[in-house]
Amino acid sequence: MYDESNHRVTFVNRDKGIDLLLRIEAFPKHTKNLGSALDVLKTKQNELKQTAPSVLLRGERGNGNAWSLMIVRDCLGSVIQQAKSQGDQLTAIHKKLTTWLEILFKDGKLERAFKKMGLDSGMENKRSKGR
Repeated sequence: MYDESNHRVTFVNRDKGIDLLLRIEAFPKHTKNLGSALDVLKTKQNELKQTAPSVLLRGERGNGNAWSLMIVRDCLGSVIQQAKSQGDQLTAIHKKLTTWLEILFKDGKLERAFKKMGLDSGMENKRSKGR
């Protein structure tokens, strides 16, 4: 994230630079029945906070974007601070994002909640039909 106003959140550490951001978003008119998905996201919030200084759910103070169901962020400068090369930077970024994604999706609960809400994009149906 390089523009705070775009997502209506402030940088984790403005003095150090832009943020690495993982955002789960959905068009607000399609998210009227968010209960089960937000419940799952809430259960994952504490574990994510062990790996990221900012984890905000929709409606929480600091998350001013109605499209953002969850925003997970860390200062990019902090993520790549120990990197010695561009390749090391990419590895550090990949590792951080992979950690967040594993926390969110490893048990299948979030995917099932999204599917229940109709927010799974239908990819499973397309795969099962051989497309």
